[in-house]
Amino acid sequence: MTLETPTLAAEQMDPAIRALLPNYIRRRESDVETIALLMSRKDFKEIGRLAHNMRGSGAAYGYPKITELGGLIEDAASSHDVDALTALAEELDICVKQMRS
Repeated sequence: MTLETPTLAAEQMDPAIRALLPNYIRRRESDVETIALLMSRKDFKEIGRLAHNMRGSGAAYGYPKITELGGLIEDAASSHDVDALTALAEELDICVKQMRS
């Protein structure tokens, strides 16, 4: 399995979830940009909120890596760990680009 491939094949997914995937991916692309903006403002609380939502949604859409990254970003935001947030934001960006491919 690669990052861009959901854990379930498209044919095995609930059709309602499958129909929502393009919008879900667009929202994650937006999250990458929003996290960068929030980091420049040092708005760790909002980064944590955004990451918490990713953590809760990734696996439901077949992307456990999004769930994993959401949890790690949430933890880094709660400890104000800028270095970890920077690295995780880069990893999230790569992951989302692969999802789009």
